[in-house]
Amino acid sequence: MQINFNSRSALLAALLLLAFYFPLFLHLDSFGLRIYDEARRAVNALEMSQSGQWIVTTYEGAPDMWGTKPPMLIWWQAIFMNLLGPGNLAVRLPSALGGLMTVTMLFVLAYRKLGGWPAGLLVSICLLTARGFIDDHHSARTGDFDSLLTFFSTAYLLCFFFYLEKKQDRYLYFTVVGIICAVLTKSIASLLFGPGLFLYLILRKELLPLLRNPHFYFSALLCIGGIAAFYLTREQLNPGYLQTVWENELGGRYNETLESHKHPFFFYFGNLPKRFTYFWPLALVGMGYAIFMFRQTSQYSSRLAQYCSLSAFSYLFVISNSATKLPWYDLPAYPMLALLAAIGWLLTLQVLERIAWWQNQVGRRPWLKILLTLGVLFYPYNRTIHYCLREDPVKYHGPQAYPHFIEFAEGEKNYHIASLFYRPNVRFYSSVYSMKGYSITPTDPNHPPKAGEKLMICGDAEKKRVDDAGAQYDVLYHQEKCWLVEIK
Repeated sequence: MQINFNSRSALLAALLLLAFYFPLFLHLDSFGLRIYDEARRAVNALEMSQSGQWIVTTYEGAPDMWGTKPPMLIWWQAIFMNLLGPGNLAVRLPSALGGLMTVTMLFVLAYRKLGGWPAGLLVSICLLTARGFIDDHHSARTGDFDSLLTFFSTAYLLCFFFYLEKKQDRYLYFTVVGIICAVLTKSIASLLFGPGLFLYLILRKELLPLLRNPHFYFSALLCIGGIAAFYLTREQLNPGYLQTVWENELGGRYNETLESHKHPFFFYFGNLPKRFTYFWPLALVGMGYAIFMFRQTSQYSSRLAQYCSLSAFSYLFVISNSATKLPWYDLPAYPMLALLAAIGWLLTLQVLERIAWWQNQVGRRPWLKILLTLGVLFYPYNRTIHYCLREDPVKYHGPQAYPHFIEFAEGEKNYHIASLFYRPNVRFYSSVYSMKGYSITPTDPNHPPKAGEKLMICGDAEKKRVDDAGAQYDVLYHQEKCWLVEIK
């Protein structure tokens, strides 16, 4: 059967989306929610979906003043809980969709403006195979702020670049929409690209033209107004919120080390080979090209390389100055690094084209460039799929194991969970399973158990507390570091 152009394009688009699907959505809900951030966001979203309170996020029914980030992520998680039911998938789907939109956006840009399929494939698979982008902590596969932040940050960065390239005012307003959404996702973290954008405006002599444009001021007022509307409304409903935001996000986290997350200045730069993983040398090639072409900006690729270099490097420099350093803070820089890697790959192909053998064998067969690109991408992509298919590394080990063990002990539906310290995952899963007809109640391991009670215990610390209380029990279910017991 002859395939016309439209059918061929649709088939290629379907194959491309399938390639994007596996690293982002494969076994997305197989891991239990991680304690601390991800599980707490899940509790926020569950309570929002039940209460209908869409401005003030709550935890245990009270305003959440520990997690003071705006609720863009929580909104989407609550919406998916209403559509799909509460669970791991609803919690993580917004992040995965944010990752999908990010790689699709990069593919379209690279395909149209840089070098067709080789550039598009390289930039998208480069991002999808970065370990930090699909890790099981604060990535496109977890229910945390960082993937949505990365999408909105990348969107407004590219819209601003398009404005500088095309001088069309609509891109200024698109930039504003991206900034508002990014701020409503993770507050001040979304604005840390500002120094890089300012430097690019200076180097390209675009600052004065921008300041002369009245649309710049209209869009700035729209941006400030949109952000202020949320924060003032939240303060009205939750007095003291702005003061907590100031102490936690604007001052404390940047100037003081929180929760012992102290690392040296070059922590993020040193982590790139491990977290950006396979293509960071190509990103360095793209950055070197930006430096080499500093005064020659006639080519689109050179301007884009300079823009991405300044954006990524300035962002990493700003977060490197922060007193509190966490590995996933570097995630928003990855799309810019991926674009630099795509440019680096195109430069590599141009060098190969100067070789006589390449000219004779490949020069007349441009499709071989695509095959060569696919060959380069095969190993990283294959490793990434295996990484996504692995078993949960904390399954049945410690307090992270409760969701797996609840499912393992599905024959029992009425028991307490011995929950020591801070366990938002226990609160989330006990609430979700209660909606399914279970009666699961978190309890302190120090609380004296009563005869006939059934108690679920995961983790050595919880087990030791129960044993030290002197209770006698029969073990009903046991799996590694998890026990379901009945008190005698």
